[in-house]
Amino acid sequence: MRSHLLSALILRVRGGSLRFPGIVRGHADRTPIFAFPYKPGLCPDQPVSPRITARHGVGPPGKGGVAQSISRHKRADAHESRLCQSRDRSSLRALTVQIDDAGVGDLLHGVVVGVHRKETGEFHYDMIPVSFFQTPSFGKKMYQKKATELALNLLYQMRLGENEEIEICSSFLFDETRPHLAEKYGKTRVKTAVITGDAQNNVETAYLDEIRNLGYEPIAERDDRRARSFFHMLKWVKNNPERLRYAKTGWPRLRRYINLPRKHDGPGSTR
Repeated sequence: MRSHLLSALILRVRGGSLRFPGIVRGHADRTPIFAFPYKPGLCPDQPVSPRITARHGVGPPGKGGVAQSISRHKRADAHESRLCQSRDRSSLRALTVQIDDAGVGDLLHGVVVGVHRKETGEFHYDMIPVSFFQTPSFGKKMYQKKATELALNLLYQMRLGENEEIEICSSFLFDETRPHLAEKYGKTRVKTAVITGDAQNNVETAYLDEIRNLGYEPIAERDDRRARSFFHMLKWVKNNPERLRYAKTGWPRLRRYINLPRKHDGPGSTR
């Protein structure tokens, strides 16, 4: 009896009819033997969709908006396989998160702080409000404390793995953030780096969409012609004094180009 069953089993194997649980899209079939525990940031149960934080959408729907441009840019990445090869941490693929900013040198709006996971394309961002670049906050460098707060929150949203490296831009915006992260996560994990590629493109796209939500359309060659971009933004502000509340009026040299109100008669609440 046993010999007949064994012969039948061997025939089925040779015929290709014996099936085992398979790995699909980076995770196994839901069977106990393949149900490895999930490790945040290293082996997700399913592909990760980018989280878009568009909290300053003042423009009408359909005109710009981060949720439109970046989600389209990242949708293809959501279908990439992300295979957890083993429970052993030494065999897991090393991951890196990158922290960058956009808009700190532009006249309009606040500044985007974004976190990008290099290997998966996951991207989260938030905004430092423009009020941090106006008096009295600008002179106190309160924007650096806010940048640190946002960076920590974004790393939490990304579910940073315990062995992931952190690359952070050398911008003065992060002068407080870099030592804080080094103390929290260790100097060997936190590195100052030149952020390029998708990480830089994502924060730039987020910033452009945010200023479009104000009703302003940036010039096409903004990255290559910064001076022209500044005066283009300045002209847009001068055309309507109400728009002054969207400008980084804490810049000392801005008074060369526009008459700014005194501290006691400044514009109303800022975004």
